[in-house]
Amino acid sequence: MSGQKSVRRSRRDSTVWAIAPVAILGLVVGVCVFGAVWWLGVGEPSSRPIGSDQGWCPAVYIPPHARLVLPKALQTVGTYEVSVNADAKSELCTVSIKSIGASKRLGDVKTAPSTQAATSCKLIHVVEFADDGSLDSFWTEGTPRSIHVRVSRDGEVYGDGTATPDYTGDECGVVQPDVRL
Repeated sequence: MSGQKSVRRSRRDSTVWAIAPVAILGLVVGVCVFGAVWWLGVGEPSSRPIGSDQGWCPAVYIPPHARLVLPKALQTVGTYEVSVNADAKSELCTVSIKSIGASKRLGDVKTAPSTQAATSCKLIHVVEFADDGSLDSFWTEGTPRSIHVRVSRDGEVYGDGTATPDYTGDECGVVQPDVRL
């Protein structure tokens, strides 16, 4: 009889060990999904919409920076000279616009502009384009307290100004002040 009891126990034990990984996996997946939803803030409305008509906060991390808005957009293919002084750092660099393509509407969907540009700048970045495909702003690298930017081409100045951005986050915690040069 004792041999039969040990067989029954080992079958029961093997059944428990067969079910345990599945149960643990289900628990881990459930916790991860709940944690991701809570951490990303999905479902939490914002009083000020960002990139959405529904008023939701973005679920993607956006690094703190300032958006420097040029008084005159870069609307012509070519190379522009850029001078940047941010806090104690300065650089002379270029922004080259290779092609300009406006955004288009396809039914209810609006495509992004198809402008192609490159830059040698390290203190500012080319990140976004206006709907007409022009370049009308730069993003700063990090959060400089004071930044001076001058953009020119063939003697024509497209922007020459100093900014002291206020890096207070909005309701979603996004730090992206728009600053006119």
